[in-house]
Amino acid sequence: MKRFLSAVFMAAVLVMFAPSMAFAKSSYQTSFTNAYPQADNSRIDSCLICHTNANPNVNSARNAYGTA
Repeated sequence: MKRFLSAVFMAAVLVMFAPSMAFAKSSYQTSFTNAYPQADNSRIDSCLICHTNANPNVNSARNAYGTA
C-alpha cells in the first residue's frame, strides 16, 4: 500500500510540473541564435523550428520536430 501511495504521489507531481518543462519564449530563440550564430538570419532562425506558426505571440501547436 505504501508503494502504491508513493507511485500515485510521484505521478501527481509529474502531472503538475510536466507542462512547465516545455514552454516556448522568445528568449529561447535569442539563446538559440547566441549558441549557434551561424544560424542567424538563416531559414531555421524562427519559431518555425518547433511550431506551426511563426508568430511568437500566438499559442501555436508544435510541428513534428517540436513534438519529438
